[in-house]
Amino acid sequence: MRRRLPLIFLLSGIGCSDPDPAPRNGPASAEDINRPSVSVSYRDSILDSYRLSAESVLVLMHPDHRPQDVRVSAALLESTAGEGKIRFVRYLASQGERSVPPVLEVIDRSSDRNTLVSALQILGQIGSSEATGAIKEMLENRDSWVRIAAAHAIGDVGGETAVQALEQTIEDSVDTVVAAGLVALGKLGDTKGIKLCGRKVIHANPRVRAAAATAIGRLGTLEQTSLLTPLLKDPDSGVRFKAKRAIEYLRKDAGY
Repeated sequence: MRRRLPLIFLLSGIGCSDPDPAPRNGPASAEDINRPSVSVSYRDSILDSYRLSAESVLVLMHPDHRPQDVRVSAALLESTAGEGKIRFVRYLASQGERSVPPVLEVIDRSSDRNTLVSALQILGQIGSSEATGAIKEMLENRDSWVRIAAAHAIGDVGGETAVQALEQTIEDSVDTVVAAGLVALGKLGDTKGIKLCGRKVIHANPRVRAAAATAIGRLGTLEQTSLLTPLLKDPDSGVRFKAKRAIEYLRKDAGY
């Protein structure tokens, strides 16, 4: 049986892998932002401490304890389950760029659906271009829920290659992933996505057709009403509603 270390030792050693931490006050240094931070042994020591005395660990989730605060949060994001993750998602997202390196480490190591989805949500909310590569890799994850989360994150982060990245998403074999890709294209606001959305107005799944209509309404001009007009007679009432609203939006945007 593995011998448990005393709680005080575990807590005092939380930052032992970081001999030169960032100052407690003021902006984080570039070294602080980019330093690897959440090793497996570190994560496990945090989890042991958390199980013994949760409040003693949670007290470290404050910017005054930087950079340990985001490391502790990332370690617990990875090692806790269910609704327990929500607290750590919120804190990491609130700390912006400082959270990106430890969250990227979690993504690189974890295979757990809920952990990956939560991490992608954090990166999307932060909107860091540093995370783009890792998010794109998750577009190819075998779990469709992870691919959905990655598509939404790409839509939030944006970037010059975002539309290109989502092109494969809207050809996914899972319809809910396709719909997520269309929603993301709409959020990007890049007109290069119009043609991609236009391909999906005749998709077999009404959810996909509705998502395509909404995205076209966000991206297009009056010229694109020709793509939407056939959807006004769609057999699905939800699709008809989305198409009608998209056309109204395009007309309003054009001054009609």
